[in-house]
Amino acid sequence: MSSLSRKRTTYDIIRDMLELSQHGIRKTNLMLSCRLSFDLLKKYLSILETHGLVKEEGRLIVITPKGSAVLQMLTRLDSLDREAKYLDKRLRELIPSTMDSHLKVSRTS
Repeated sequence: MSSLSRKRTTYDIIRDMLELSQHGIRKTNLMLSCRLSFDLLKKYLSILETHGLVKEEGRLIVITPKGSAVLQMLTRLDSLDREAKYLDKRLRELIPSTMDSHLKVSRTS
């Protein structure tokens, strides 16, 4: 699940919903686990169902094969994002003045 220290993106919420629906989950449990209001749950479920990422089986929301593929991509994207942030931080520690002055020049050009 996503960290509470930053604002969640749409991708974060969708990833969480897909992850939780892997073994089937009731709407109420999904809403509570993802920390969503009922209106937001309906909005996101509509998006996921429309695009064939989840389906309702009985009273459970379950992920589809397409949803599993999207979940893998979102998980990988999150991992790459965290790695990029870490590498950026390390580079700024190793060459702080060079990176900052170069970025200022690049932005104005």
